[in-house]
Amino acid sequence: MEIVVHRGANDVAPENTMAAARACAEMRVEYVEIDVWRSIDGVHYIMHDPTLNRTTNGLGPIALRTSRYIDKLDAGSWFSTRFSEERVPRLEQFLDWARDRLNVYLDVKNGDLKKIVSMIRRRDMQDRVFFWFHSDRTAARFRQLAPDIALKMNSRTPEQVREHKRLFDHQIVEHGPNDESAAVIAACRELGIRTMANITERDGFSPDEREHVYRRVFELGYDMVNLDRPSPFIEYEKKHGIDRNTQFEKDRTNE
Repeated sequence: MEIVVHRGANDVAPENTMAAARACAEMRVEYVEIDVWRSIDGVHYIMHDPTLNRTTNGLGPIALRTSRYIDKLDAGSWFSTRFSEERVPRLEQFLDWARDRLNVYLDVKNGDLKKIVSMIRRRDMQDRVFFWFHSDRTAARFRQLAPDIALKMNSRTPEQVREHKRLFDHQIVEHGPNDESAAVIAACRELGIRTMANITERDGFSPDEREHVYRRVFELGYDMVNLDRPSPFIEYEKKHGIDRNTQFEKDRTNE
């Protein structure tokens, strides 16, 4: 099972920063998830929110700010003063760093799809990334631009899995785990689609709840798991005899 880390290792470093990505690499997880926005002058950045307010010392919508303004912002002090030197990463610089270190899941909030796909191709990362879009219309545009790059859809039922496959030819389904999970997974297996569990650890997530959800993910046989907090999941794997470092090295050797 491959681990995908949502917004980077955001429990140990400020989300969507290089520090959060470096922590993922140190943990030897397989994928880091990033959110992409474009500045008013056409530079693509990594940030979750539409505005700069929550995770930087800047203000206003990122789409209405210039790269000159964004590049100067502190994107780490809100999390801890230890990260005061963190900046909002430019997508191109991030991909240069990630190319030989991590696979990447891109949640494109706003941007030039042609330019983003070109960034991926220039770095020969077509097999090291997958995309997701909030809009089905954007997903359809992406599929026309990049029929060879993996696309994720949030298919909720077996019927939706089949419909999405027909419309988008997607390679990954993310959902649950919930009551529909077994049937959705079976439909994905039938169509050769990988499955990814989505685990959002809300505040107050107890150790017993976490143990139950992790166990369910393994029982259902997901291919991937998308986590807010990777450390507890890695500890669970160790507890149950799953050696992530050994598997990581084996997978890299076979590439």
